[in-house]
Amino acid sequence: MMNAAPEQAKDYDRLHFERHESDRRCRPYLPGEFETWLDGDPVPEGFVGWVEVTQTEPGERLRRLLSGEAIATVKDNDAEDAELL
Repeated sequence: MMNAAPEQAKDYDRLHFERHESDRRCRPYLPGEFETWLDGDPVPEGFVGWVEVTQTEPGERLRRLLSGEAIATVKDNDAEDAELL
């Protein structure tokens, strides 16, 4: 079964920025949202942390997983997602 957390996170963030005049937010991590840290190590099952989301322009966001010294980053682009539908 495919992990729905990345898609759910992208939807939450997209809706947030459509409704709020801001370019950054911090929210709880959704389990399974990130598979690995930047160094390639897997994000442990049961990890609890925060995600910093920055909207770089409408429809494009960067998500950073925050926890101590470890970090992971994902770039979302709504236009690219629409092409997949």
